[in-house]
Amino acid sequence: MTNLPPPPPPMPAMPSGGADIRGEHGSYTFVDAIKVCFAKYVTFKGRARRSEYWYWVLFQALAGLVVGGWTIVPNLANMASGNASANAGGSLSQLVSLALFLPGLAVTVRRLHDVGKSGLWLIAPYVSFAIALVAAVGSGIAALVSAAESGDVSAGAGAGLIAASVFGLIGFALFIPIIVWLCKDGGPNTANKYGTRD
Repeated sequence: MTNLPPPPPPMPAMPSGGADIRGEHGSYTFVDAIKVCFAKYVTFKGRARRSEYWYWVLFQALAGLVVGGWTIVPNLANMASGNASANAGGSLSQLVSLALFLPGLAVTVRRLHDVGKSGLWLIAPYVSFAIALVAAVGSGIAALVSAAESGDVSAGAGAGLIAASVFGLIGFALFIPIIVWLCKDGGPNTANKYGTRD
């Protein structure tokens, strides 16, 4: 019995309550990322690691599935009983979406800050979609007026539809760099114009 291996080294002490909750590589665990996002509910300043952002996206998807699954059973029961107009749980789904909207927006802005981009980039696709909508509505009105006056659809209506299509495509195209930036590693925790990571 003298050939036994030496005992393993002692385990390091667990961190206290105020210690860093990030894992080995500075990334958060699922639960800790959710806690941080709720703690920074409307904090748009600062930076967020990839793990914080993508765990929040996963949490939102899971919350949507749970609430959606919870509300589908009463809706199916209502439809089976012939009460197809009832929307059981719709307000719960809207309440959950509303409660998760601001922290989701805040962590998205902080995630863009982590890769050195402004959170204003999130507005760009929607501005393009708004222009496309205005162009589409304007061309529809022009077509109706032209058809009522002369029975012919004017060339201006066609140009409005082309403008609507172009701005709609630009809006979708603007999402591509945003998604790439959200997936990009923020690199080492060196300061950028948005500070250092917490």
